[in-house]
Amino acid sequence: MPPSFRLMLSLIGLFAACGLPAQELPAQDPFYLVDTFLGGDAAQRPALANNSALEDAQGIAVDASGNVYFSETSKHRIGRISPAGTIQYIAGVGRAGFSGDGGPATQAELHSPYGLALDAAGNLYIADLQNARIRMVSPDGRIRTVVGGGSFAPSPNGVAALETRLRAPRNLAIDNAGTLFISDFEDHRILRLTPAGRVFVYAGAGARGSATDGAALAVTFSAPAGLAVDRFGALYVADSGNHAIRRVLNGAVTTLRWAESDKLNLPTAISVDPAGNLYVASSGADLALRIQPSGATEILAHGARDVAMDRWGNLFVLSPRAVRKITPAGGITTLAGTAETISSLSDLSGALIQPADIKPDRNGGWILAELGGHRVRRVSPAGVITTLAGTGTPGYSGDGGAAREARLSSPQAVALDAEGNLYIADTENHRIRMVNRAGIITTVAGTGVAGFNGHVRQALEAQLNRPSGLAFDSLGWLIFSDTGNHRICRLIPPGLVVTIAGGNSAGFSGDGGPAYQAQFHSPRALAVDAQDNLYVGDTGNHRIRRIRLSGTVTTFAGTGRKGYSGEGVPATEANFSNVLGIAVDTAGNVFVSDSDNSRIRRISPSGAVFTIAGSGFRGFAGDLGPAREARFDDPMGLALDEAGLIFVADRLNHRIRRLTPVLAPVTTPLPADLPAELRISNAASMEASPVVPGMILTLQGNDLGPREPASGRITASGFLETALAGVQVRFDGQPAPVLYAQSNLVQVQAPYRLAAQLTTVVEVWRNEQLRARAASPVVAAAPAIFTTSAGSGPAAALNEDGSLNAASSPAAAGSLLTFYATGEGALDPLPVEGALTVDSSAKPVLPFQITVGGLAAEVVSFTPSATSPGISRVVIRIPGPLAPGPQPLVFTVGGITSQRGVTLFVR
Repeated sequence: MPPSFRLMLSLIGLFAACGLPAQELPAQDPFYLVDTFLGGDAAQRPALANNSALEDAQGIAVDASGNVYFSETSKHRIGRISPAGTIQYIAGVGRAGFSGDGGPATQAELHSPYGLALDAAGNLYIADLQNARIRMVSPDGRIRTVVGGGSFAPSPNGVAALETRLRAPRNLAIDNAGTLFISDFEDHRILRLTPAGRVFVYAGAGARGSATDGAALAVTFSAPAGLAVDRFGALYVADSGNHAIRRVLNGAVTTLRWAESDKLNLPTAISVDPAGNLYVASSGADLALRIQPSGATEILAHGARDVAMDRWGNLFVLSPRAVRKITPAGGITTLAGTAETISSLSDLSGALIQPADIKPDRNGGWILAELGGHRVRRVSPAGVITTLAGTGTPGYSGDGGAAREARLSSPQAVALDAEGNLYIADTENHRIRMVNRAGIITTVAGTGVAGFNGHVRQALEAQLNRPSGLAFDSLGWLIFSDTGNHRICRLIPPGLVVTIAGGNSAGFSGDGGPAYQAQFHSPRALAVDAQDNLYVGDTGNHRIRRIRLSGTVTTFAGTGRKGYSGEGVPATEANFSNVLGIAVDTAGNVFVSDSDNSRIRRISPSGAVFTIAGSGFRGFAGDLGPAREARFDDPMGLALDEAGLIFVADRLNHRIRRLTPVLAPVTTPLPADLPAELRISNAASMEASPVVPGMILTLQGNDLGPREPASGRITASGFLETALAGVQVRFDGQPAPVLYAQSNLVQVQAPYRLAAQLTTVVEVWRNEQLRARAASPVVAAAPAIFTTSAGSGPAAALNEDGSLNAASSPAAAGSLLTFYATGEGALDPLPVEGALTVDSSAKPVLPFQITVGGLAAEVVSFTPSATSPGISRVVIRIPGPLAPGPQPLVFTVGGITSQRGVTLFVR
């Protein structure tokens, strides 16, 4: 082992210091915790299926107990509807990827799952289309790959399942003997997986072609999709590109023809009952058909992508937004989803469909614009939801009548005036509508025809184009973003629409001059501060523009380049992507929904930008934890309350999320010369982090320690000292072991006693003088892996022979490998912080898992390091087979994963 590497492992302070990024230290930003205030799409908990919205559902299967399984392809997850009518998601985390094999299916990543099938033992098979694999979820909820991931093309002579190369596995079927059939959509073939684990070509020559009859291995298919097996062993294929149903039996393929075959248009699914009736999803015609053995055809339902039949003869029909059951007697019930369900949701159900905006009312409640539900709703202080406007069915109607009976179309924003009148950006109706206090709705601007007919018009004669943002100025005049016309307008009494900014075609120009001469690109979100400055989410320009009371426009934030960059830097130097929400507090902080970056960011009064919520990855995760580790999916509108809470319309998670400051700012006076910045980071990932009991923390600031680096000292009794070169770190006034100190960086082990707390105050003292202070939440785990450079890239890991794992010395499958981590939280038995002698049997209290390349790795040993307190030495066995080269290494504790980008080299 190289001496320098041994030194890094034994002196964690020097290890982290070697990779510190050279950048200005940001000011300490408040930590927020995140939770769901309202809504949810049943992804994390059972809910009533008939109150749940489905999105892009494409595959369906039914088990022997009557549970109905469905795949939501673009949401990358699998749901289950119980016979009792509850819905729960059982596989997939809601984002595209490949991971999780060997672990819980609810923590795995799928990529565009399509067809589903169940065997007699209750194993659920998933056609994981874009991962080119078939994966199986066992009855205990664990997932693994059963076919695919290899490099060998399937052949009539058979290939081992995990060595097989699939192109686009689309649909599945299982016969009574347990043989799995797979339609490879792009290879134009049907494959067969035997119970012995080998894959054979069952039908198709492997080239797109017409529907001719003949030997199974010689005929051609065109994008084969749905499959079904009858009681005689015949396999039926929905040959979608040929608009045909074909049967494979005894090595021959026959194309079925009947008098009304013209009703078949892009068939994508097929099922068969014991009597030989075929049930077909004719997707091109959007019909579910029943075809009797005689050829007689009848339409059972409109809207179908897949069909499945249970053992009682009930047919289940899946459309992208609905699951319906058709009984043998012909009765139809909706189990989940559909536009009809959306319009009839109970006001008290709590279900939301794509909330886009949220604003407080004057009575302690909240007003919501429900974009996907085509409604505006109110949440009372007691949490009761009522509908204020919209029936749930998109369209335009109702002016002059009760708002609850009117139709809206994708409303994106709401605002209340001083008298309590509610204004709605009725986006797809190209109107601004108002609901008065009596509940009567009227149009106050827009003709309903998208277009532009002048900068000054009578409000009801002005053509608008997808208005999507609303705000009131101090005069009580309504300002709205006319998004499709690339302008900002003001509604002036007694009824004029006047352009106040933009409207000069899409583009970017005019900073420093009059706003009405400037160019904007698809402006959306609006907010007004206490000085009447108007903030505009200039969405297409990926900027926030500010229009002052004088009418001058400037760029307030964003470079104009789409992307993500900038923490603690001037907001004009940071990159944003699709700003869809803005809110301003009384102190001048501007909060932004940086939607495509899946983050909520704060721009301070000094102009610096910080992320306060969102990890940057789409999906849903993180409730009840640190907001910066959470996942959002297309966050839009923002609102603030007087207590400093921030409410986020997390649109595609169908939720309102709430960000709660963990602590009020520390108000004890500090010395006048005290540097205010103190950044708390995980010493392994070097990312800003909450405090975890026992974790090694890096504290960064100015003038914290001595100019010359100092490493921790060990007492005669084997404990790390709590004072180093005059530096102490105190948690709630109590000193903790210090591992390393220099002028701008101190490393410390957090006390285990913090496990009983939700928050802590961290102070750095030098020569008995307070140098810096910060408040932080305390969480149970935030695991991170030590790397050889700046918290990402190759792990600081040793191969079985003691060599450093690297591209030139990769690890073999089955060999042992050692890496080092921190942040796993409390251990059992619980050690004393700073102790170098720790019980080698100590293990994390929380459940943990380690994966390499998405495969679960066997943990051979997990022991506290004998040379550095707070570090764990983890020995794993490399799983396989894996593709040669760098593979992601992920350490998960209590459902929290280690930092992204850590790799191991395998061969």
